[in-house]
Amino acid sequence: MFNNAARAGLARLKSSSLDVIVVRVAAVAVSFLMALVLSRSLGVADTGLFFLAYSVLNVAAAFGRFGTDNLVLRISANGPTGLLRDIWSMVLIVLVASSVAFVVVGFVLTAVLGGSVNLKEFSGLGWIVASAVFPLSLSVLSGSALRGNGKIAAGTFAELGTVPAVITLAQAGLWAAGLANLSSALWLLTAASWAAAAWSLPLMISTIRKRGGSAGLPTAPRTSFWRVNFVRLGSMMGSALLIYAITWAPILVLGVVSSESEVAFFTVAQRVAVMITFVTTVQVSFMTPQIAVLFTRGDIAGLNRYLRRAVLISSALVAVPALFLIVFPAWTIQVLFGAPFAPASGVLVLLVIASMLTVLGGQIGSLMILCDLERPLLVLNVVAGLLWISVGGWLSSTSGAVGAGIATLVVTALTVLTGAIILQRRQSITSYLTVKGSTP
Repeated sequence: MFNNAARAGLARLKSSSLDVIVVRVAAVAVSFLMALVLSRSLGVADTGLFFLAYSVLNVAAAFGRFGTDNLVLRISANGPTGLLRDIWSMVLIVLVASSVAFVVVGFVLTAVLGGSVNLKEFSGLGWIVASAVFPLSLSVLSGSALRGNGKIAAGTFAELGTVPAVITLAQAGLWAAGLANLSSALWLLTAASWAAAAWSLPLMISTIRKRGGSAGLPTAPRTSFWRVNFVRLGSMMGSALLIYAITWAPILVLGVVSSESEVAFFTVAQRVAVMITFVTTVQVSFMTPQIAVLFTRGDIAGLNRYLRRAVLISSALVAVPALFLIVFPAWTIQVLFGAPFAPASGVLVLLVIASMLTVLGGQIGSLMILCDLERPLLVLNVVAGLLWISVGGWLSSTSGAVGAGIATLVVTALTVLTGAIILQRRQSITSYLTVKGSTP
């Protein structure tokens, strides 16, 4: 049963669906434009170096926020009383965890960027860029708190849109002025990360205060909060870190076993292919509350009908674009990113097929989280991670970006198939596309 606060939270989520869709559209658009501007202004090798650094930062930030982004959503559902007190404790946890991540990332980025002939005069730039792990972690915490307290669009933009938007606009201006280079892109990455935290943190605090969440605000954090929630936060962090590591695995693996050029080829292909899963991603924004309600009521038949309609819509909308990208990959890549990125066309075909499998499989990840299958999902993610380390590493080392594309297709197919089977057998939920009347 949902308590009144949880019901109110669901009502806010439903009423804000349109805002979230608009923001998600904008976030995907600026993320694509960022890749477009960077590829045109930096060239192949430096584009690869930028996105390798970007990937390392994003994975490190998953550790740096230490599960607080998930915890604040759960706490917010219980109402605002004393919430700011708990936020203060979580901010300090983020700062401690991010400090550890900063040290590791500083050494990693110094080694990664040290090989670039364009950065010889900036020996300390790796550490400067590594400092972005602090604001990246804090802005996601702020975004989650905002989403949990009614400002879903603002929270989503804090998490997904601010950094690529700032980089895209500023780098485009520098490119037009003939001043764009790898150094400018990395400085902008750092500045954009701090900018995201600079506006989202104050908005989070003011939003919670307006809801009455400042009651009981202490002068120092409660040690009891740390003691009670540390194990819980560690578990959430581990799951989030694993998911982020798998998400960024192709780029990280290519960065280790191949070259920055292969990283660039995979990245631009991935930014185009993600358009195929865009509809599915947007659907999550408004489907999650309804999935939770139907599952909690035990209305599995109604849930299956709801899921079938959603996957039919998403499959119909992306079928033609997917076919176009599979038939004309070379033309698409060269028109968007230029002739130097032509080797990415083969990767694009593989990633589009993988994206279509994701669309046809439906909302598997969200369903497993919402329908009491968190442990099987964790096991599934661990297996996917091991596959990337072993098979993905071998294919990437032998075939570069194309090998990473093959690994992505294999891991995606196995994950979608296994997840769909688990949902069907454990909860009688059919997440995937079916012909009417073919399932119970």
